[in-house]
Amino acid sequence: MTLNDIAHYVDDSISSDKIDINQYVTTDSLLQNKEGRAIASNLPPQLCNLTHFMPGDVLVANIRPYLKKVWMADIEGGCSKDVLVIRAKEKHSTNYIYALSLQDSFFDNAMLGNKGTQMPRGDKDKIMDFPVFGHTDTEEHNIGEIINCIQRKISLNTRINAELEAMAKQLYDYWFVQFDFPDENGKPYKSSGGKMVYNEKLKREIPEGWGAKPVSNFIEHINTGLNPRQNFVLGNGNIKYITVKNLRTDGTIDFSNCDLIDEDARAKVHKRSGIQTKDILFASIAPLGRCHIIMRDPDDWDINESVFSIRPKQEIISPYYLYIYFMSDWFAKKAEKESAGSIFAGIRVNSLMEMPLLYAPQQIFESFEEKVDSLFIKRELLSNEINYLTQLRDSLLPMLMNGQVIVE
Repeated sequence: MTLNDIAHYVDDSISSDKIDINQYVTTDSLLQNKEGRAIASNLPPQLCNLTHFMPGDVLVANIRPYLKKVWMADIEGGCSKDVLVIRAKEKHSTNYIYALSLQDSFFDNAMLGNKGTQMPRGDKDKIMDFPVFGHTDTEEHNIGEIINCIQRKISLNTRINAELEAMAKQLYDYWFVQFDFPDENGKPYKSSGGKMVYNEKLKREIPEGWGAKPVSNFIEHINTGLNPRQNFVLGNGNIKYITVKNLRTDGTIDFSNCDLIDEDARAKVHKRSGIQTKDILFASIAPLGRCHIIMRDPDDWDINESVFSIRPKQEIISPYYLYIYFMSDWFAKKAEKESAGSIFAGIRVNSLMEMPLLYAPQQIFESFEEKVDSLFIKRELLSNEINYLTQLRDSLLPMLMNGQVIVE
């Protein structure tokens, strides 16, 4: 039995002028590693026909299938032709089709018949040849419900984390960009007439008593991890080996798609990286702005040499402030001008250390840290739950799908 026996491709069309931006899906708006989708950046520039999808349809990006971009639609809309729309046949479960598509083996199968080198596409016929166990209607329903329940919780936690990150960045913007931090009377400083002075290094006005110094003044040290080369072999053990590809723009680490090393290798890496709680991980290779602040003891993972481990001087600066600074658009744009390299452009340690950093009186940093600390703690708890649920989903799926575990 194959996927073709229980599902089919949708080839219905809808004109691009019949949908809004929220209803439009492209390969770029589908998120990697089975994380659903984001709102597309823009509608098609010219009037065209799109594939018409309905709630319950499964949308799979057919460019570079190894990125594992899949989403079950909860709205009606239209998608570009490089997005495959798969619909359950009559009497078969839409949730079950979605669960099938969440398997790593589904994407491995799609890559077997891939065409092209730079931007490989899956073979549509090969995708429909994906083998299916042949569950009963009841089993299909139950498997679909179990997996979709886990997936909904992962998606909910991800959305909450995005909100927590946005709240911290918004407070940073109010205090350190708009300069409306609370003054001695609890009123917004700049809006209430607080004195501003021009700073030559930052090329802008800042509150009186504030200043700008190179990042090096606020850093205890910067380390990196270790490259395998002759030091160790990847693929052994269960210690996660984090590279720049695992650092995301939302400040989290993708633990589901990383290499593994053993305890001996980790000891060698850690001797160099020395990572610990409240260190900031910084992706040194473009695109810049991918960082992570360590919130728990990293005893089961470490970093490679393309990731900087930055330790702030916590007695004079808030780690959260420095983390958001490294994540800011202002920093990314300025740092890109300092980037070097022809194949993998990136910023060098010396250039990073010389970047100008706005500093405030100590009590401002302490107050900022106190307000955002709970947000980062909550985000860490939810991230841990996301990682657990992701591992549960990926380990449970093969057993459910091959009949090793029966749900009635």
